[in-house]
This record gives sequence, structure tokens and C-alpha cells, in this order.
Amino acid sequence: MMHGNSRGIVNMHILDMATRNGYVHDPTTIQLLFEISQALHSDTDLVNMKNDANQQQARFISRFVRMVDYGVEYERHLAFLMECRGALSNIIELKINEHVLSVCSKLIETAKLCLNAKDKYLTSTISFLHKNLPAAAVSSSIAI
Repeated sequence: MMHGNSRGIVNMHILDMATRNGYVHDPTTIQLLFEISQALHSDTDLVNMKNDANQQQARFISRFVRMVDYGVEYERHLAFLMECRGALSNIIELKINEHVLSVCSKLIETAKLCLNAKDKYLTSTISFLHKNLPAAAVSSSIAI
């Protein structure tokens, strides 16, 4: 069993290899890489975040989160991002709110396509949310 620095190095190499060739689509692989990211994050010395090794770990974790793609399963992608937000909240580079906005925008577009012209109230409500969601995210991130 590996401990400390050697485990972190192996975890960084796994994340690097897994995200090097493009997006990660397989749910089992995503779960495994998420657990590796959590272990790497828990090994990160948050007091010394300026340390190059810690910044490199944060970059690998951030790249993994950006490379996850659930395709048209936007709800599942949104749930994944919320899980990341809770488990990896100390990594500033993640910019989870931007990812959440992107997925929400895709959900809204899908909902608009599914509605027919008779549902004017729902269509206008969805359009309102689509226009105002980015402003709400900015104000909530300022409040945090």
C-alpha cells in the first residue's frame, strides 16, 4: 500500500493518462477517477497551496472535471458537478459554477425543444431562466 507522496504521484499519472486523449464518457471510469481525485485532493496541503506540486495536483483534478462528458444525460452531468462542488470545493481552478451554467444551459435548450408551441407559459418561463441564470450564478458566487 502506498502512502503520501508516492500515492499522489501515481494518482496524478492516472488522471493525466485518463484525460490525455479527450473526454471521459464511461460512468465506471468517471467514478474511479473521481475517487482518485478525492484522494489526491485530500493529500493536498491546503496551507501551502502555492507549492508547485499542489498546484499541479489541482490542475490535474480540474482537467479531469472539465473532461467528463455524459453526453445528452445532462441531469447526470449536473449531479456529477454538484458532487465535485461538495468534495473538491477548495480548488479554485475548478470553476464549478461555469460548468454548472453550461450544463443548465444545455438542459434548458433540450426542454425548449421538447415543448410544443401550445406551451407558451412554459416556453416563456424557460426562456426567462435561460437569460437570467448566468446573472444569478454571478450574484451567488459573489455572496459566497
